[in-house]
Amino acid sequence: MLRHPDFYPGSRAVAGEPDVRWFSAAGVGLSDAEWTCPSTRTLQALFDGGDTDDESVLLVLHGALDAASVTLPPSPDGGGWSVVWDSAQPPPPPEGQFVADGGTFAADGPSMLVLTPSRG
Repeated sequence: MLRHPDFYPGSRAVAGEPDVRWFSAAGVGLSDAEWTCPSTRTLQALFDGGDTDDESVLLVLHGALDAASVTLPPSPDGGGWSVVWDSAQPPPPPEGQFVADGGTFAADGPSMLVLTPSRG
């Protein structure tokens, strides 16, 4: 999903949502004010693989020096998220690190996390 051959057009995926959606640290869509606010230091990008054979991916980008509470948006499958990679932690990520839909966790700063829909 992250090596998509084409630019994401923002088109609608199977569920009627755009193929790329942007969320705040609160797990809700970014408002115009949040996009332009200099104090916004955390955002999430959901790349929805619903129209392709690719798996959906959620990137959490946290640019502040301090840790922040981050609420994840719902996964496309509705089953929560599995952490695949966390730049603030030594590899590999803890086995089975799971965050429920709407679940909150502390993102160390600065860091980037890669999550995929949970397989159960």
